Amino acid sequence: MIPKLSAPIEFTSRLKEGVALTGNTLFVCHASYEQRAYGVTNHDLTRLSLTHAIVIGTTKSIERKANYKACFYELIDRLGRAIGRAPVSIQVERDELIPMIRKVHDALGETIHLSIENIVVDASVFPKDRLWVLLDYLHRVNSGASLYVLYTEPSSYDTETPNLGWLSKGVKRLVSIPGFNGRQNSSRKTLLVVIVGHEQERMQITIRNTEPSKVLLIGQGTEQYRDDAPRLSDFIVGRLGQDYAHVIDFGEKYVAGSRDYLAVRDAIREIYNRHKDAFNIIVAANSTKLQSIGALMACREHRAINAIYAEPQLYNSEMTNGIGRIWAFGL
Repeated sequence: MIPKLSAPIEFTSRLKEGVALTGNTLFVCHASYEQRAYGVTNHDLTRLSLTHAIVIGTTKSIERKANYKACFYELIDRLGRAIGRAPVSIQVERDELIPMIRKVHDALGETIHLSIENIVVDASVFPKDRLWVLLDYLHRVNSGASLYVLYTEPSSYDTETPNLGWLSKGVKRLVSIPGFNGRQNSSRKTLLVVIVGHEQERMQITIRNTEPSKVLLIGQGTEQYRDDAPRLSDFIVGRLGQDYAHVIDFGEKYVAGSRDYLAVRDAIREIYNRHKDAFNIIVAANSTKLQSIGALMACREHRAINAIYAEPQLYNSEMTNGIGRIWAFGL
C-alpha cells in the first residue's frame, strides 16, 4: 500500500513495486494547461484499485483554452478506461468553492461514501484554495477512508528563466478559505505567516493588504525540487526584507524544503503555540503545493488560524515545463 511515511515516497519508481491499494478507491484530479496534469494517468493505475473517479475543471478555462479543454476530456477518457465506466466530470467557475463541494457531494452519494475505502487525490494542478476545501471535505465526510495525495512535479518552472519567467501576475482577490476562517480577537494584533515561494508580487500584495503587526517567513531551506534549480526563494526573502523590514521578524527563523510538508506543518504548529495568546494568526496558503498541504494540516488542527489565499489576476499558461517526479503520501 501507499504508506503513511514521515517523508513522501517516489510514486514514479515504486508504482510497480509496492504502491498498491485494496478495496474500493475514489480518484479525484483536476484539469490544467500544464503537462504534469497527465503525470499520474501516464502510469498503469490498476494497482490503485480504482472504482470511482472525479475530474474537476474550470468552466471558463474549458470554454476559452483549447489545451485546457483537451486535458479535461483526456483525463475523463483515461480514467473512464481505468474504472470501466465514465467518471464524474464537474465544471465550476473559478471562485465557486462551496458549489464545487456541493457537486462533489451530490456526485458521490451516500452509498458511494459508505463503500469507499481509499481516496486518492492528484493534487498536482489543483488551485490551492480548491485543494484545501476538497481535502477538508473528504476528511470530514468519510473519516473512515484512507486519504492519500499524489503530486507530480514539473521538470522545470518558468521562473527559472532570468528576468523573463513568471508564474502569475497581480492579485484578483485575497480571501479566507471556507472552513478556515479562524477566530479573531479584537484585542490582539495580527501575525501573518508567509511561506516563501517563487511569486514575489503575490506575497508583497498579501503583506500589504493584510496590514499585519508582525510577519514571520518560512524559508525554503536547502532542499529544493531539483538540485540545480536556482534559489529564487532566497532572493525573494531578501526583497521582502527590503520592502517590509518594519514588520518582518528575521530573529525568528523557520525553514522547510520545497516538498517538506511536515516541516511546514511543524513550523506553523510552533508559531501558533508560541504566539496564540498575543496575536490573531493568519497563514497565507501560497508557496509550493506540498508546502501548502503542510499548512493545511496545521490549520486543520488549529481552527483558530485564519488561512487566506491570494488568487492571481493572471496565470502564465506556460508556467511549468514537462513532467518530473511523482510523490505519494498519506494524510
